[in-house]
Amino acid sequence: MSEKMFRFFVFWRFCFECSSEMGKEINYLVMAILLIGMVLLLGGGYGLYSIRQAEKAYESTVGIVKRVDYKRVHRHRKVLTKCEILLRYDTHRYGELSVLKEPILSLWGKGDEIRILYHPERPREVRFPVCEKWLWSILLVGGGVCVGGGLALRSKNV
Repeated sequence: MSEKMFRFFVFWRFCFECSSEMGKEINYLVMAILLIGMVLLLGGGYGLYSIRQAEKAYESTVGIVKRVDYKRVHRHRKVLTKCEILLRYDTHRYGELSVLKEPILSLWGKGDEIRILYHPERPREVRFPVCEKWLWSILLVGGGVCVGGGLALRSKNV
């Protein structure tokens, strides 16, 4: 077993071993907080790694928002508001293209300029690096807070 795997298992055992003084409910709560924090950390780390790889493989350009549509979609027992933006951008190989996308965050209005990444061989495959970095960073910070809080609760109650 490698040194890193050994350290991981020691850390895992420290996080989840039961204490006789701590009640089972509190121990389960701490375990849940730590588990949620680890999932958030892994998700945020993977997302930032993914956007970092996309920045290397994709080409960067500036897109202009030509139209913003808010639509009310009726689902069973709820009404959702979906945002779609029509985005125009220039590519080196294909010239000017447009794509209709549902952004992660609907912060833009008509005429706004957005930095986007597009795949050179599939130019309609568009990513919004600024929004994605914000999203993955929030997940990473939230996971760090959960893990830190869980470890603090664990060491306080041992």
